[in-house]
Amino acid sequence: MRIRLGITEQFRGYVPLGGEVTGGKTDWHECLDLQPRSGRNADTIAKAAAARSADAHPLDDPGQWPPALPEFRTTVMRAWDQLYGLSGRIAAGMALSLGLDEHHFAPYHGVELSDLRMVHYPPYNETVGRAAPEALPMDEVEHGFGAHVDYGFLAVLQQDEVGGLEVRNPEGQWISAPHIPGTFLVNIGQMMQRWTNDRYRATWHRVTLPGTVDRYSVPFFFEPRYDALIEPLAVCCDADNPPRYEAVEFGPYVVDLFSKAYD
Repeated sequence: MRIRLGITEQFRGYVPLGGEVTGGKTDWHECLDLQPRSGRNADTIAKAAAARSADAHPLDDPGQWPPALPEFRTTVMRAWDQLYGLSGRIAAGMALSLGLDEHHFAPYHGVELSDLRMVHYPPYNETVGRAAPEALPMDEVEHGFGAHVDYGFLAVLQQDEVGGLEVRNPEGQWISAPHIPGTFLVNIGQMMQRWTNDRYRATWHRVTLPGTVDRYSVPFFFEPRYDALIEPLAVCCDADNPPRYEAVEFGPYVVDLFSKAYD
């Protein structure tokens, strides 16, 4: 496929079935990672990188788009804009819940790193029965997507009625997160956990193997800027609850995690 993710170093594009690994196990899904709002074209990005400009970073990418579907990008941009706006409103509500100004997190929002992912989980039993991809180590497949937490700020997820998403509760039990028509599911990411010093905790979640039907989901990942410095907020710390995390710059932190996921 011409936009296969392996061609680039920006971790965007098409990821084939078995192309991601979580917890040392192969994940049973294929997906397309899309970012239509980087705001810069390939030439501008290349010049910034060549000049070693502070304005360049490893995740800077104008995106990859199927050449046979010229209207696809327009459709994705419309959805991306709406989900970005919704995510900003959720972030504002979270700021208010912490006693902060509703716009507190706005300077940290990262248009260039937030992306829309379209995920397909093919029916495991039927796919294996027909002929699994030769390069896919079938004995290493356990889940559609292995247990993990999201790296960034938060994720807004639209899933279909097939189900399969599970979240881990505080007691360590895995419980189903069923599809509810007309709603989105919101997962808190690691950066919000760091910001709030564990007041808001990142959601451990996974996707079970689909049996005989295809499953689709469309998560939107709302991320901080590449150069955003994430450290516990003063309102979330006191003498009895000192800061639990050191400050981290989001970009280098997430590049390291992405690199491990796509090894």
